[in-house]
Amino acid sequence: RVHGGEDSIQLPMFAAQRYELYSPLDAEIVPTNGEARCGWPLAFGIFLALFFTAGVVVVIASSEEHTSTITLFPLGQPKWWGRNYTIVVPSIGRNQALLTSLSHYSQCPSVDKIVVIWDDPDNSPPTLLSLPKPVEVVTRLESPKDLNNRFNLNGVTTSDAIFSVDDDVLIECDDLEFGFHVWNGAEDNIVGFQVRVVVEYNHNGTAIYSASAKQVPKLSSYSFVLTKCAFLHRKYLDLFTTEMNALIRDHIRTQHNCEDIAMTYLIGHHTHLPGIFVKVNVVNLKENAHGISSTSTHQAKRSECVRFFSSVYGYTPVVVGEAVISRIHM
Repeated sequence: RVHGGEDSIQLPMFAAQRYELYSPLDAEIVPTNGEARCGWPLAFGIFLALFFTAGVVVVIASSEEHTSTITLFPLGQPKWWGRNYTIVVPSIGRNQALLTSLSHYSQCPSVDKIVVIWDDPDNSPPTLLSLPKPVEVVTRLESPKDLNNRFNLNGVTTSDAIFSVDDDVLIECDDLEFGFHVWNGAEDNIVGFQVRVVVEYNHNGTAIYSASAKQVPKLSSYSFVLTKCAFLHRKYLDLFTTEMNALIRDHIRTQHNCEDIAMTYLIGHHTHLPGIFVKVNVVNLKENAHGISSTSTHQAKRSECVRFFSSVYGYTPVVVGEAVISRIHM
């Protein structure tokens, strides 16, 4: 199901020439006045296609160089059959949360490896005795403590598909597999389960990072798909490690924040494509109630990151997303 309006599917305009629907219906959506819309007849057609194929709709916005598509993939015989993903988990001293996460994610069917980025040089990682399902677990010890390490795999072999997830975030395996199916239809995008927005107030032009939809009346779009629980291609982690501007890396290191915002800037700069929001239930473990996002200065720091990163890039390469994709249970 694609949500984008009360009675239509609306896709953001990014110099798009056309939006296509690949399905047994062979219909297409053509932008009108800067928006792509499909009314009830096409929406009903999409529903019928979903009903008969048990598929998933994937929305990809476009730039002048990239044609956006809504792709219908039957889940029964996916084109990516046999592909797997690697889970990358950064951890800073939350031992029990990490062990709980490893136990949970090891049971998800398409996981081929779990890489733990242990970013706590003052303490040793917990001992992993056993997992419910045999999965290779690789632990990388990082020193000094630096959030840039989250994306540094340092030669570890992985799948192309990376699921980046905080050690205190759990997503049910069925929902995670669904997100993986969506990502396989949009490998150049970041596909994830939590989003945030940036609001620019006209009276002073100041960019404000918003962590809550309640702070923005009638929120209908999002700026960032958070890497605390998102699928992205391995190439972006390598690009972050080898090409990210040193000023941005230093800012992340000193502020101990905003590595996820920097990743959004990197992907937007290279692709001019938005993230894709998959709406599922996300569980946050409560082992540590004093994380980065709980501090009183968190939102101010992230607003400053948005302003600073834009100044370094010379523009804001964040592409706004509007599509919200959710599972259809039959």
